[in-house]
Amino acid sequence: MARGGCRAPAASFPRTAAAVPARPGATPRTPPPEAPTDVAESSVLTPVTDEDLALAVHTVRVHAPELWPQGLLCRSERVPYPCRLARWVHATIHAAGLTEEQLGEPA
Repeated sequence: MARGGCRAPAASFPRTAAAVPARPGATPRTPPPEAPTDVAESSVLTPVTDEDLALAVHTVRVHAPELWPQGLLCRSERVPYPCRLARWVHATIHAAGLTEEQLGEPA
């Protein structure tokens, strides 16, 4: 037996899922559920830890809104503000019973 076991040449395997034909009568796969888009749907673990607040302080500065011709966009991701992480920050701050003003100014 050759070293490494019995391996077929790489060229014989399909490269993409589209190259694999569907079986007759097979049900199509359903895509995974969409990520939550509403703060109420996002999960914030309570109680909020000091590590969560430290991450929120950093994230609120990185994912700040910027005015572009297209409207308010996230500074980091260039997607419509509030981005996913900005929504998590606001929910985490609210769950901790704080306001963004109480987080303090950047050093």
